[in-house]
Amino acid sequence: MMPSLPKLIALALVLWTVWKVFRMIERRKEVARTETDDTAGSKSSEQGKAGAEKKNGSLDLEECPNCGSWVIPPCDCKNQNAGE
Repeated sequence: MMPSLPKLIALALVLWTVWKVFRMIERRKEVARTETDDTAGSKSSEQGKAGAEKKNGSLDLEECPNCGSWVIPPCDCKNQNAGE
């Protein structure tokens, strides 16, 4: 039993519609993820660096000799004499 041409066209339209809907959902998720990353990353430059590194994998933190905090080098210490 061979499917007729109108049935094949209808099937193609249904598949195309489903594909477009899933692409639209993925775009919405990507925009929401980007907006969330932008608002969280704009709090400080150090957090922005951490956010960029987090997307790429793990972070290598080092202890700051001045303040003793674990940071992504270089440390922008506001409290230079805290460790002394």
